[in-house]
Amino acid sequence: MENRQALIQEMLTSLIRFKKTMTSVRISCPGAILSGSQLSLLMIIRRHQPVTVNQAARELSMTPGAVSQLLESLETTGFVDKIVRSDDRRSVLLSVSEQGQYALRHFESKRYELVTKALREFSDEEIAIITKAHTAILHQLEQNNHITVQKEG
Repeated sequence: MENRQALIQEMLTSLIRFKKTMTSVRISCPGAILSGSQLSLLMIIRRHQPVTVNQAARELSMTPGAVSQLLESLETTGFVDKIVRSDDRRSVLLSVSEQGQYALRHFESKRYELVTKALREFSDEEIAIITKAHTAILHQLEQNNHITVQKEG
């Protein structure tokens, strides 16, 4: 049992490091260098476009203010288009511009290169096992993502 706990702890540490490494990668695109947070926001906007700032904030587990700060540079570089809603002029919809689509394709290509290079020593079977395990763990975590903390006393 102790060995299992140690293995699970090692896996958790590894997953956290993996996420941190992947989100800290800064990608240089024509016209800008994008942070992991900016890239995550662009991907959320692309997946759900058109999307409001509040919707994007929920998806990223960020405040709308933090998302608005990220948006400033994405707008300046021309990667995001803001559309004022006709039914509510205070609310805007966000979509990824053509230039933003290009930046995302560039990022995805670079990310694929990095991961391919990191996995070059693994066989196809080993990659399939890792992928199956990761997918199953992710599915379980998504199904049970509510943690309740009891107050002592």
